[in-house]
Amino acid sequence: MLSSIHLFISLGMLFGLVLGSFGNSVVYRLPRKLLLEWRQGAQEELGLPVDDDAPMLRAKRSHCPACGVRIAWYDNLPVVSWLLLRGKCRACHRLISPRYLALELAGAATGAGSVAWLGFTAQAALVGVAALLLLWAAVIDIEHQLLPDALVHPLAALGLVAATQSWFISPTLAIYGALAGYGLLGVTGAAFKAWRGVDGIGGGDAWLLLAIGTFVGPFGVVQTLATACPLALFAALAANRQKLDGQVRLAFGQWLALGGVIIFALQRSGRLPIPYAAFG
Repeated sequence: MLSSIHLFISLGMLFGLVLGSFGNSVVYRLPRKLLLEWRQGAQEELGLPVDDDAPMLRAKRSHCPACGVRIAWYDNLPVVSWLLLRGKCRACHRLISPRYLALELAGAATGAGSVAWLGFTAQAALVGVAALLLLWAAVIDIEHQLLPDALVHPLAALGLVAATQSWFISPTLAIYGALAGYGLLGVTGAAFKAWRGVDGIGGGDAWLLLAIGTFVGPFGVVQTLATACPLALFAALAANRQKLDGQVRLAFGQWLALGGVIIFALQRSGRLPIPYAAFG
């Protein structure tokens, strides 16, 4: 017979699975919608014919990215449908990216892990949703080098909500963390642009570190950067198999997200003592 904690973990896994499935729609539609809106805005400014909205972006129901056929509910069950169809569209038999399966499994793991760690609590729900927002933002950044405000701003709001209850850090620390996060990358980006005349750090990265700062505080922001930078550099060197020439474009958001998760977990486990007392 299942104990109550196992039941709660199962419920968390189920909730995460549903959110993971929803995340697939977010990751596919949101960046394409933003890019289309930016292109339409530029065309309007230049007096050019404005592109019509893509039909698949207007559709409310899920559809195959390859053939556009609407996906029936029984082919849209998280994890199960992908496995039964062997990762192919029923209509056109084209392969469906394993990313869909990965995001659904990640959602289930996040939901179960949050409940196992923090119990069946509001804190667990908030951490689970925040982790998925980070994941979706990271995937979009990898694929499009874009960090949508629609994901990053709610993440910061969740951090501030948690701080008002002092669940992880105090409100003062959350505000300092947000300022430190945006300030560090914002100032660095401005200095780089003044030096080289081009953008070296995306504005989305600064907003993402601001959001992370609301969870980990100012010291955690520095530690997140100290974790993310070597990871990003190693990944860039491994991908290019040569010295970087300054022209390589790097999606830094994924490494900030990973660094933020690592630092947050270490803080919560007590393995990363930080002198927060001076900040209240």
